[in-house]
Amino acid sequence: MPIHAPIKPSIFKRVLELDNFEVIHEDDFNWSLFKDDFGLLQPIIIPKKVDLMPVDIMSNVLHRAKMPPGTYLDLLAKAKSEISH
Repeated sequence: MPIHAPIKPSIFKRVLELDNFEVIHEDDFNWSLFKDDFGLLQPIIIPKKVDLMPVDIMSNVLHRAKMPPGTYLDLLAKAKSEISH
């Protein structure tokens, strides 16, 4: 899936939360997210301590989350609007 621009980690986390992933663990450096009944054996890890999410990490996470491009763009718009308010 082509990603046009890096985004803030908090927005990317919110995109996954809007797709029914939930934070199952959090420390100073990362969020661990998991989605029940999804078939993932390991949680998805998102770094907190970066200004912007690297595109390669975003692509990998979206691939593991099996998120279609249209869904990602819709949830991204929603996450951005929620966080900006």
